[in-house]
Amino acid sequence: IMNKSPAKDNEWFTQTVIVEGKHVTVKVNGKVVNEYTEPSDPKKRAGSAGEVIGSGTFVLQGHDPGSEIHYKNIKVKPLP
Repeated sequence: IMNKSPAKDNEWFTQTVIVEGKHVTVKVNGKVVNEYTEPSDPKKRAGSAGEVIGSGTFVLQGHDPGSEIHYKNIKVKPLP
């Protein structure tokens, strides 16, 4: 469990998400903060049949309903 935020409040930061096959790496300001590899038979919650790693759609979200979030310079690049 991470107790310290990887970026300061009210400051811009860079987030990089790399998906290679079923492996996801998330970096904040160049530092790896999360890695995940989807199992071959992922456990799905009821009603979440589409929640598996695939191609196409991605989502940007904030989890704290009291937060205000701004995004800029979003770039998507398919890897070879």
